[in-house]
Amino acid sequence: MTSATGRDGGRRRGSVRVRGATLQVRVYAGQDPVTGRDRYLTETVKGTDKAAHRRAEKVLTRLLADVDKQRAPETSIPLGRALGEWLRTVEIEETTRRTYVGYIERHIRPALGAIPIGKLSARNLESLYAELRRCRTRCNGRPPIEHHQDYGEHDCTVAGCAPHACAPMAASTVRQIHSIISGTLSAAVRWDWITSNPARVAQRPRAKAPEPDPPSPADAARLR
Repeated sequence: MTSATGRDGGRRRGSVRVRGATLQVRVYAGQDPVTGRDRYLTETVKGTDKAAHRRAEKVLTRLLADVDKQRAPETSIPLGRALGEWLRTVEIEETTRRTYVGYIERHIRPALGAIPIGKLSARNLESLYAELRRCRTRCNGRPPIEHHQDYGEHDCTVAGCAPHACAPMAASTVRQIHSIISGTLSAAVRWDWITSNPARVAQRPRAKAPEPDPPSPADAARLR
């Protein structure tokens, strides 16, 4: 068995072991930032002769370089889990936290919570923002009746059941949702879970331009 040591306090960072008719290359990749468990990258090389060992040493060098360059981050963590970690660590007012939790539970988790952060794209974010600007409930084919007056069999027209009416979410609220997602992904970059934050390039609704507030005729006269 061969091994490689590095900067982790003398820990063996990688090894090549014989496993039957193959060689197993195993490299220590640090601790999982959520569970605290050790993580390893492994790869198998066919054969056990000198040529196979040379190939295994090349694989070992490549995997060590991947770890050093942070090319093996925790990109499989779903956004929903990352949001929870961000809320646990971010310093915000309690009233702001409650507001953020509401946005996360009602709008972000249902739409994007299951997507691994490593696969989240600016297009995913912009699609969500566009849906919310069209309809805050993201109805997307929801039945036309939103509130039935009678839960039994009935004629909706006679009963006066309320049809669904799309109501767009305010641009300022969508920008808040964007800030929550962007803050979470920025934290994920700091924690070495991902290498870049797609929210930085995602387009969000523009802030409303301030309306001019000209002076009244009386005020204008005094300024002369």
